[in-house]
Amino acid sequence: MIVGCITILLFLMSIFSKKNKALYIVLFIWMWFLMAFTTGIADEQEVYMSRYASPELWAGNSEILYNAIILLFRKAGCTFYQYKAIITFFQLLLIFTTVWKLSKYPNIVCCLYMIYPFPLNIAQMRHALATAIFVFAIRYLFVDDKVLIKINKFKLLRSDFKYICLILIAACIHSASLIWLVLLVAKKFDLKTNIVFTAFFNFLIVFLLSPQNIMKILEVFGAGSRMEAYFSAEYQSSSWRHYGGALLNVTFTAALLIFLCFYILNKKSGYVNKSQVMLAMKANISILCIYGLIIKYTGEVYRLQESMTIMNLIILFNALKSDLFSASRVSQSYALVFAGVFLFILGAAYISIGMYLIPTILKPILQNNILINYIFY
Repeated sequence: MIVGCITILLFLMSIFSKKNKALYIVLFIWMWFLMAFTTGIADEQEVYMSRYASPELWAGNSEILYNAIILLFRKAGCTFYQYKAIITFFQLLLIFTTVWKLSKYPNIVCCLYMIYPFPLNIAQMRHALATAIFVFAIRYLFVDDKVLIKINKFKLLRSDFKYICLILIAACIHSASLIWLVLLVAKKFDLKTNIVFTAFFNFLIVFLLSPQNIMKILEVFGAGSRMEAYFSAEYQSSSWRHYGGALLNVTFTAALLIFLCFYILNKKSGYVNKSQVMLAMKANISILCIYGLIIKYTGEVYRLQESMTIMNLIILFNALKSDLFSASRVSQSYALVFAGVFLFILGAAYISIGMYLIPTILKPILQNNILINYIFY
């Protein structure tokens, strides 16, 4: 009850604040409390505590950098919860500093992130760490700087190289992060090329690329054995949860975000930073290359689209020309964009959390926080 009340209060205060640093810090601390000290959440004991206590049991199923981080904390004598507290602080620091740097409305962006996909990030420790690195990396998608390599009309910029390096680091924590490299296609090429690329990539995955080829790629990052789990009888028996739900979430999210971008791009006035909006539109098309992976292998890759939520929120709110809070009356156009963003956040949260995961994710967050329970009970 206490967790829910404080979260709602901070949400209401943040949603009506443009860029309040004190409130932003309070929001950071509260979200760290939730991320670091929630216990009994999905996958905690059987996956993450097991990985930490017995990393040798996960050989071939954990990426090389993630294993190295665990071994470093174990060598330092840290308990699992000490490790979790430090890692989650680092994750949120990467996210919050990036949002503050890039967004005109950082308080709004982070309080919407708190609704979705933050509850999932609390449970998905390894993916959440990779996501934090990806969020930090998006700053390099937004800039054009010094050319490093030029081949005909193609230019590889210094910012592109930095983005690639960070995504490779993220892939050494969660190998699926490699897919975020397709956002460079969104940055470098026009809309038509992105559509063709996405269609071809899905065709390649579904019809031409074998599981053995995928396994070889995963082996480079230390996770080659994971393919066996995706073809297990237990995994296949929960096909709707892993495939149908993922396809529904990906399709709903992409359709709504692409519509919002299209709407903004076609308005003659009232919006700025349209080059970023076009980047978001192309990025939300390019990330649909995960369709083939969902259909053939695992619905879990929907998380790669989920991780783009913060980028989409930053870009959509940055596109507003007028100050959302200084205008005497919010225009009908702005109201539609704001309603669309809320529909996206609430709809995606319902599909990915509300339909399946209230007992295993939402209830532990609200009830099983060791720090909050110690302070208030």
